[in-house]
Amino acid sequence: MQKLRICLGQINPTVGDLKGNFKKIIQYIKEAQKLEVDIIAFPELSLCGYPPEDLLLKDHFIKENKFYLKRIIQETNKILVILGFPYFEGGKLFNAAGLIYNRKLIYIYKKIFLPNYGVFDELRYFSKGEETPVLSIAKKIRLGLNICEDIWYKDGPQKNQALLGGAKIIINISSSPYHAQKIIFRQKLLSQRARETKAFIFYCNLAGGQDELVFDGGSLVFNPQGKLIAKAKQFEEDLLVCDLNLNDLKKNLFDNLSQSRLKVFNLPLEITSKSFISKNKIEKKIEFIEEIYLALLLGIKDYTRKNNFKKVILGLSGGIDSSLSAVLAVKAMGKDNVIGITMPSIYSSLETKLDALKSAKNLGRNKA
Repeated sequence: MQKLRICLGQINPTVGDLKGNFKKIIQYIKEAQKLEVDIIAFPELSLCGYPPEDLLLKDHFIKENKFYLKRIIQETNKILVILGFPYFEGGKLFNAAGLIYNRKLIYIYKKIFLPNYGVFDELRYFSKGEETPVLSIAKKIRLGLNICEDIWYKDGPQKNQALLGGAKIIINISSSPYHAQKIIFRQKLLSQRARETKAFIFYCNLAGGQDELVFDGGSLVFNPQGKLIAKAKQFEEDLLVCDLNLNDLKKNLFDNLSQSRLKVFNLPLEITSKSFISKNKIEKKIEFIEEIYLALLLGIKDYTRKNNFKKVILGLSGGIDSSLSAVLAVKAMGKDNVIGITMPSIYSSLETKLDALKSAKNLGRNKA
């Protein structure tokens, strides 16, 4: 039975670290090739990191993105790579997703719905895309591609790609920040989109902390009935591999590509025979308190690491607030990189100092 193997490269890039992000992307591509993957998708703006903000206003930054994009193109062979990056064209900057195959950049999709609320400020930097084409792979399999916010809207690009273009696979690359139990909201929304479009929905989300934001990963795959068939880990990098039966994908397609009412881009992707994966993985649900805990740990760990801080100092009173902060810091950075300080004051009792010392000892430190 011939399979189409799609992989979601849920990585943790660093904003501005183009060289480091490039190395990580290449590493994941090579790992996917070892797994005989046909298509690998990376998160939104994964080449430059999200959110790049005012770095996008610097010409040299855009040029460096282009430089590393060319290097990725040169090193990509016999696997279709979907990669997020900023793209400058015709005097405008776009939040883009490129399709790379056999050392060629075949097509560039430009994000249409640009969020401008809460932590998002994309209208300040990017212009809106306009095209919603479908992509033809392996002769008759049609694929739709969009970026993050595009799929939040019922009448977003996925609707045209599936209903007018006959796409049976929709791939959405995303950088969706975490809030408590947001993955439940995502699962409900993406399940609904799968049922509406009668297509497989592949959702690749960013993982990691960046300044004040945490991205929880948890990439997802839904079948056309809205059933979850694959789920990546939360709060860490992961490589989510999902196999689709090629015959099932062809059954409900138009017989002739010319019947598509959207522009069709033909991609010369060859589906190779591969080893059989018995079951797509679905990572277990994380309960509410553990989810908060993991989000805090990831936020602390990546904030310090990405800003090149080696140690942290915190006031330790022995009370609940400072003790919890100390626990999180030690778990995130290791006991040798956390310094607790208790300060003499007319408001600091002997009990406070003893409690602080006890907290320090409990965390493996000899003194506070």
